[in-house]
Amino acid sequence: MIRKPQSWIVRASALALAAAVSIPGALAQEKKPRVAVLPFDSSHISTNNASLSTSVVNGMFETELVKTGKFIVIERKRISDVMHEQGLGLTGAVDASTAAKIGKILGVELILTGDITDLGVKKSGGHTGFLGGAGFSKNTLEGGLDIRLISTTTTQIVFADTAKKTDSSGKISFRGTGGGTDLDETAMNKVFRPCVEELCQKMASKVSEMVGEMRGGGGLAGKIANVSGEKIYLNIGAGEGVKVGDAFDVFRQGEEIRDPDTGAVLDVETKLIGKIIVTEVKDKVSIATSQSGSGFQKGDIIKPPKQ
Repeated sequence: MIRKPQSWIVRASALALAAAVSIPGALAQEKKPRVAVLPFDSSHISTNNASLSTSVVNGMFETELVKTGKFIVIERKRISDVMHEQGLGLTGAVDASTAAKIGKILGVELILTGDITDLGVKKSGGHTGFLGGAGFSKNTLEGGLDIRLISTTTTQIVFADTAKKTDSSGKISFRGTGGGTDLDETAMNKVFRPCVEELCQKMASKVSEMVGEMRGGGGLAGKIANVSGEKIYLNIGAGEGVKVGDAFDVFRQGEEIRDPDTGAVLDVETKLIGKIIVTEVKDKVSIATSQSGSGFQKGDIIKPPKQ
């Protein structure tokens, strides 16, 4: 006589199997960096489509970042609510420090921001600008983007790139002098979608390198929160995995490198100014002392030493 397994044993086995499958998946999900896409700055383009282009570009980045499978993307409404609470407009003109502040509130490691640097119509003989009579003409549509990924822990730009695409596959409607190029979402999609896909693939290919740099190989990176005598207070603690004896290099943020044409921040210089070691750890803060260097200040960036 063959005994059938009791139902509770079957259920327990099924639950154990489900847990075994789901735990690795959850751990893999947790390793993905969380990113928020802030509204792109469209003030560089002289068209009557600035607001629509920002919405289109942001939506594309959210979709394409998710499709890479390398990022956890925060929904747009949460970002809008936080920016509204902080008294910030949805213009996209946000500096690295403000972006990092927003990111901290949202609980993300990365902020994606940037500029819509180009959106216009060009004839084979030259750019039409806003000239030309009403009607249809076979012109070339141009679109360009500058992007920056900002670490919310260090406020450093961990990735920056540009993309520019053209499309002349269809007819484009434009209005007369002073009216501006009249484009719809379908037209914008033709130039911006290839830009966004290209940039997202580049970010995805470098995500391990970027995250490793931000997390210092062990999830540890932060800033000096305060200095009192010989005590150096850090804005990371036991909750981030800091332990007594952990060592950090201390960096001072220097000059911002800006694009001469758009004014966009391309990179931020940093200088190694010393080393510290952790002597006391609390839940959200750690206390360290100097091993080398001096003059440490609130806001200095800390990272684990490179192996």
